[in-house]
Amino acid sequence: MKRIILCEGKTDTILIGHFLIKKFGWTYSKKQVIIPLPVDRDNEVVKWYSHPEKRDGELAIWGVGGIDNLPARLGNVIERTQRERNPKNRFERIVLFFDRDRRNEEECANLIKEWATNCKLKLTDTLQLGKWADATTDLFGKSPPEIYQLSILAIVLPPDGKGNLETFLIDALKKHSDVDKHLSEKASAFIGNLPDEPYLSTQRLRPKACLGAILSVMSVDWAFSKVHERLTQVQWEDITSVLNAYQKLDEL
Repeated sequence: MKRIILCEGKTDTILIGHFLIKKFGWTYSKKQVIIPLPVDRDNEVVKWYSHPEKRDGELAIWGVGGIDNLPARLGNVIERTQRERNPKNRFERIVLFFDRDRRNEEECANLIKEWATNCKLKLTDTLQLGKWADATTDLFGKSPPEIYQLSILAIVLPPDGKGNLETFLIDALKKHSDVDKHLSEKASAFIGNLPDEPYLSTQRLRPKACLGAILSVMSVDWAFSKVHERLTQVQWEDITSVLNAYQKLDEL
């Protein structure tokens, strides 16, 4: 049975992969098209991982290019499972990983319930953020219809307040050590004083710019690399609040 994590973008994909490898025993799969998925290569990314203790249980991380694409991609995964005749190639565990932004817990849960309903996924448990919930869907081509059981997990960042992945990581660094707190506060103040034009036209760009500035100082030798490469130079797994947010992935 296969597993999949649907997340918003490339940064999520890289950080999730970092934890899978560093903490949870997964390795990057040499075979990168284990199950064909309708990926938009211009805006999306899929990475496959394997685990020595999970035979035929490969895991995909699919960065779908933004939260607006998550419901459609969830629908693709469910339909792919409904049509799959080989049980080994059906998705058994699905993780939805996205930014909280300005939503409260109830609004996040209602959003997921709407996505599930639209793709013919029936939740048989009460949906709670950060906890696995059982669900079912009907397999196609079966008479009488065969019910397929799977599990779904929603991880929303920050777990306990409004914001996004970048604000969550910046806040975690502020709490990690006095040095990281000082660096994060100085970077936040610098970015906060910059005008909107020409580089920071929307408020959502400011946390990304702030995190990029922090990473440039923390990994000076990588300062001219892409921010995603600098991201993995930080030992996020040693920061308790960050590890706690990703710990449920160990149950995949």
